[in-house]
Amino acid sequence: MHHLQIDEALRNTNSSPDGLSAEEAHQRLARTGKNEIQSREGEGLLSMFLSQFKDFIVILLLAAALLSVFLGELRSGITIYVVLALNSILGTYQKWKAQASLEALKKMASPVARVVRDGVRREIPTAEVTVGDILDVEAGDLVCADGRIIEAHGLQVSESALTGESTSVNKREDIVLEVAAQLHERENMLYGGSHVTAGRGRVVVTSTGMQTETGQIAAMLERVPERKTPIQRRLDDFGRKLTISILLICALVFAIAVLRNQSVVQSFLFALALAVAAVPEALASIVTISLAIGTARMTRKNVIIRQLPAVEALGSVGVICSDKTGTLTQNRMTVQEVFTLDRATQKAAESIFTEADPLIQCMVLCNDANVHNEEIVGDPTETALVAFARDAGFNPARMQSDCPRTGEIAFDSQRKRMSTVHLVGDRSMMLVKGAPDVILDHCAYYSDHGKTRAIQPETIQKIQAQVEHFSAQARRVLAFAYRMGEQSVEDLSEDNLVFLGLCALEDPPRPEAMEAVQTCIQAGIQPVMITGDQLETAQSIAHQLGIWRSDSRSLRGIDLETMEDSELSEIVEDVAVYARVSPEHKLRIVRAWQSRNRTVAMTGDGVNDAPALRQADIGIAMGSGSAVAREAAGMVLADDNFATIVRGVEGGRHIVANIRKSIAFLLTGNLSGVLAVLYCSIMGFPQAFLPVQLLFVNLATDSLPAIAMAFEKGEPKVMSQKPKPADASIFDRALSLSVSLDGLFMAAMIVIAFSLGFSYNIETARTMGFATLVLCRLFHGFNLRTGSSLLRSAPLSNPFMILGVMIGISMLMAVLYVPWLAEIFGSVAPGLDQMKWVIGLSMAPTVFAELRKLLQKPRQAL
Repeated sequence: MHHLQIDEALRNTNSSPDGLSAEEAHQRLARTGKNEIQSREGEGLLSMFLSQFKDFIVILLLAAALLSVFLGELRSGITIYVVLALNSILGTYQKWKAQASLEALKKMASPVARVVRDGVRREIPTAEVTVGDILDVEAGDLVCADGRIIEAHGLQVSESALTGESTSVNKREDIVLEVAAQLHERENMLYGGSHVTAGRGRVVVTSTGMQTETGQIAAMLERVPERKTPIQRRLDDFGRKLTISILLICALVFAIAVLRNQSVVQSFLFALALAVAAVPEALASIVTISLAIGTARMTRKNVIIRQLPAVEALGSVGVICSDKTGTLTQNRMTVQEVFTLDRATQKAAESIFTEADPLIQCMVLCNDANVHNEEIVGDPTETALVAFARDAGFNPARMQSDCPRTGEIAFDSQRKRMSTVHLVGDRSMMLVKGAPDVILDHCAYYSDHGKTRAIQPETIQKIQAQVEHFSAQARRVLAFAYRMGEQSVEDLSEDNLVFLGLCALEDPPRPEAMEAVQTCIQAGIQPVMITGDQLETAQSIAHQLGIWRSDSRSLRGIDLETMEDSELSEIVEDVAVYARVSPEHKLRIVRAWQSRNRTVAMTGDGVNDAPALRQADIGIAMGSGSAVAREAAGMVLADDNFATIVRGVEGGRHIVANIRKSIAFLLTGNLSGVLAVLYCSIMGFPQAFLPVQLLFVNLATDSLPAIAMAFEKGEPKVMSQKPKPADASIFDRALSLSVSLDGLFMAAMIVIAFSLGFSYNIETARTMGFATLVLCRLFHGFNLRTGSSLLRSAPLSNPFMILGVMIGISMLMAVLYVPWLAEIFGSVAPGLDQMKWVIGLSMAPTVFAELRKLLQKPRQAL
C-alpha cells in the first residue's frame, strides 16, 4: 500500500474517511479472522502425558516391563510401570506449568484500539480490528495492525522491534513510494508491533493478524524445526550404547546358564532381571526432577522456563547471540555530553546552566515530548533532552508553561531541523535544533558567556572537530541555535541564528550487561552482537561492553548476502558484531555456529528475533518483548535484565553437574551389581540376587539419594569452567573413570560379602550381598556430592541427601528384619557379626573414593 495515494488505498480496502459500518466490520472479521498473531496451539494434557513416553530409555523400559509380565514376573512389570507413570505425571505437570507461564506473559499486550466506525470514534479490542478500519494512534500507543497513513501530525514511530533501529522514524501521509521500497523506507506506513513515540496519526488498516509484517515473520517459525537440547541428544546416544551393552551381557549370562543345564525359561528370566538391573530405571525421572527443581529456582530469579530441558541447554551454551537494542542497551536515548564554545565539554548540567540559559531552553522547548506525572512521553531523542534538564534540577513542565509555543516548523528528513517560536516576556524567541551541518549553515553568530559574537571560520572548524569526535564514538549529535525577535512570528526566519552548542546522545549499554558479558567470557561463553542498527554504533557498544576484542571482525547484512553458508561457517568464530541484518541473516548466523558444534543461545525482544530464537538451541526472550518472540523462546526473562542470563547459565551448569552426579550414582550402583552377578555366574555360584531384590535396589533405594542430589547447591567456581561441546557425550572420560573404578571396587566388596555369607547358606549369602550393595550405594551418594574431599565439604548443607540415605537405610532394615517383608524379598535376618562385615565392606568404597580424589587433580565436578 505504500505505493498508492491515500484515496487509492481507501478504495483498495473498500473504506472511507468515516470508517467502516459496524455491520461491515463484523462481516469482514468473520471472513478474515481475528487480528491476532497465531501461535502453535498449546498441547493438551493427554498429549503432554503421552509425549513423556517418547524417550528412548523409557521405550526400552516399557518393553522390558511388558516382557516381564508376559513371562510371569508380574511384580517386576507392575513396579516398572508405576515408576514410569509417576515420572510421566511429573513431566506433564511441569510442561503444563511452563505453558501456563507463557499464557500469563501473553496478557501483557495492549488490549484496546481506537477506530472510527459509522463516523464515530470508539474503542474496541485489538483482536476485532479488521482491514478497512480507520485506526487512530498517538504517542505511547502500540500499533496493532499494518496500515497506510492518511493523516500525520508530528508522527514519529519506533520500529526497533521490526528493523532493529533504536531511533524513531518520521511518518508522513503526503508521499508515494516505489513498489520496491524497503520496510525501513516506507514513511507512509505504520506496522503492527511498532510504538508511536511522538505526535498522532490516522491510518486505514491494510493488513491484520498473520497477514501483517509481524505475522509473516511469525509464519517463518513454522519452517524452523524444533531441535532437541544437548541432554536429550546425549541421553539418546547413551541409551543406544547402553542397550547394546545390556544385550551382550544378557546374552552372555543366558548362554552360561544354558550351558550349565539350567532351565531355559528360568535362565531367560534371570537374564531379564539382570537387564532391568543394568538399566537405570530412575534415570529419566531423576533428570526430569532435576530440571523441574532447576525450573523452580529459575522462576525465583525472574527466569521463566517454557520448556523444561531449556534449563540444561542454558548450562551448556557456548555462544550467546544477542540483539543490541533493548537487550544489551537500555533502549533509551541518553544525553552523554554537552559542548559549548564558551564552556568545557560537560556531562552534567547543574553546575553550568540556569533555567534561563538559551541552550537549556532550546532542549526543553524545541521539543514535542510531554511530561505527565513525572513520566516523559515522546520520541526517545526528545525525551532524553527533557530528562537531561529534569535530572539537572530544572522543571520542564514549568518552563513550557512560562514560555508558550506560538509557532513551529516541524522536523522532516529534508530540512533535518525543527524550529519552534515561543513568547518570552514581550519578545519572541525562535529555537532550532537539528543536524550540526544544517544548523551551522544557518548560523551567523555564537553565544559567548551571554554575549553574541560573529562566527569565524576557525570557530566553525572547532565545532566540526567536536562533531567528528562525538560521531567517532557512534553517538547521535544534535546542534542547537536560537534567534530573538521583536516582530511578529511570521517575520522570524531560520537565518542568522546564534549557535548555542552540541549535544551527544546514545542508547547506553545496560550497566548490568557489562558485568554479565565479562562473566560470560570468563565462563568460556562467546557473546556475539547481532543488530539491525548501524555498524559504527554496534561496534562502539560492543567495545564498551567488552564483546569486541582486538582481533574481532564485524559484518553487515550486505556482506552476508555475498557469502555462502560454508564461507560464513569458516569465519563465524571471529565475528563479534553483525550490523544491518535481517531475520534471514540471523538464522544463517545461528546455523553457522551450530555447524561448528556449538550450543547456541539467542537473546532478543523484537519480532525480528523470533525465527533465530526458535532455531537456536535455547531462545531467551524478554518479558516485555513481542508476543512472537516470547512464543519462539524456550526461556523468558521476566525482568528484561541481561544479567539474569548469567544467573541462568550458572544455575543451568549447577543442574547439569547435579544430573551427572545422579547418573554416576545410578550407574555405579548398577555396574557393581551387574559385575557381582556376572562374576558369580562365571565362577559357578548360584544367582547372587533375586530379581525382586534387584528391583528393590534400583527403584526404591537408589531413587531417593539420586533425587536428593538435585538439591545440591553446586560446586564453587562453576563459571570458570568451559562449556561442553554440543555433541559431547554425557558419559565422558571423567564420568566413565569414576563409574568404572568405583563400580569395580564396590562389586569386589559385594562379592566378598556374598562369599562370607555363602559359608552359612545361599539365603544368607544373598542377604549379605544384597545389604552390602544397598549400603554401598547409599554411602556412595556422599562421595559424589563434591569433587573435593568429604572432610572439606559441609555435610549438612543438603538435608535432603541425609533424609534420603536415612530412608534408604530404614527400608533396608525393614526388608531384613520384618518377617513378612523378608519373605517377599527372599532375605534372612543377619546376625550381629554378619552386619559388622556388611557395614565395614559398605564403607570401604568411601575410603577408596577419598584416596582417589587425593591422587587425582582437583576438580569441580564430574
